Amino acid sequence: DELTVKLVKLFEKLSNPKNIDLTGLWGELFIINFLRSTEILVQAWHSENNDLFDFFLNNIALEIKTTTKNDRKHTFKFEQLNSTDTNKIIIGSIMLKKSRIGVSLLDLKNKILKKINNLEFSQKIKEIYALTIANKSQKDLDNEKYDYQYAVDNISFYDSQNVPRIKETP
Repeated sequence: DELTVKLVKLFEKLSNPKNIDLTGLWGELFIINFLRSTEILVQAWHSENNDLFDFFLNNIALEIKTTTKNDRKHTFKFEQLNSTDTNKIIIGSIMLKKSRIGVSLLDLKNKILKKINNLEFSQKIKEIYALTIANKSQKDLDNEKYDYQYAVDNISFYDSQNVPRIKETP
């Protein structure tokens, strides 16, 4: 039963002490809201925390990295830059600046929901959002407000082939 599976996932999330990066969620929601292909991005958005990429569709991967620092130093899993299962891997790097009057995770979620006509995609946004914030305090959520225009001004996209990495040797 689908409801049972959803409940099991929720309780697994609640019992898992692993700290999910809310800044990363903000970046993913920002991308879905900012780029014009909202429903395509929602369709491509991962449903599982252990997915290799944030977005994956038609053998193209988009991995979003966020930072609140003034440089673009990001951490990747080895497989994210060396995957043989994808035709193309694009890295989206977003520099963020905290702002008390900024855009929150809830603000981004609601903006996206207003753009979506597909009920299944709306449900997906709500479920991933709920699962990700499930064990977070209101204080944690209130701290995740960022200057939206600063993010717009400081987003860059890179072909993963141009990102320095450690490569396996044959």
